[in-house]
Amino acid sequence: MSDGRTPGSEDTPSGLRRAMEDRLTSLRQAEERLQREQSALQEQAKVVFAEREARLARRERELSKREAAVAVSEGIAASHFGGESEDERARLSELEAELTRRAGELDAREQALAQREAEAGEREQALEATAVELEQEAARLRELEASLAESREGLEHAEVLAARGAEIETRRAELDR
Repeated sequence: MSDGRTPGSEDTPSGLRRAMEDRLTSLRQAEERLQREQSALQEQAKVVFAEREARLARRERELSKREAAVAVSEGIAASHFGGESEDERARLSELEAELTRRAGELDAREQALAQREAEAGEREQALEATAVELEQEAARLRELEASLAESREGLEHAEVLAARGAEIETRRAELDR
């Protein structure tokens, strides 16, 4: 009885061993599941991070536009209060007009880019639809080709039968003579 078994319970040590092995297996499976979930969460975090970076870049562009507009406005305000010369005021007005023009050009370029992306997406969808149609037409042509081959075989068989029939008729006529 020093082996840890009690009389009448021969399976107890192996039952414990089995329970421990089952527990170890379930722990390994849980660990693998956690690793998969961790990988999935890391991928999600990368996507979220990339989206945040894109948003941040857009905000930075907008902020730089606003800062430039504020700088121009401050320059204009300073010229109204500062008593600068007419040349300086004209120069500031030119700079403000140039800034407005460039901001408009940038907006137009962004809109054109977005439109080109949309058109490219539409073209891609149209190409995919055409590819599907072509695949369907190719399948239909293969079916027609198979049907034509069957018809040819039937026609050849009918011609062979007609030739044999004519040959039989010729032989019959010869025998009747």
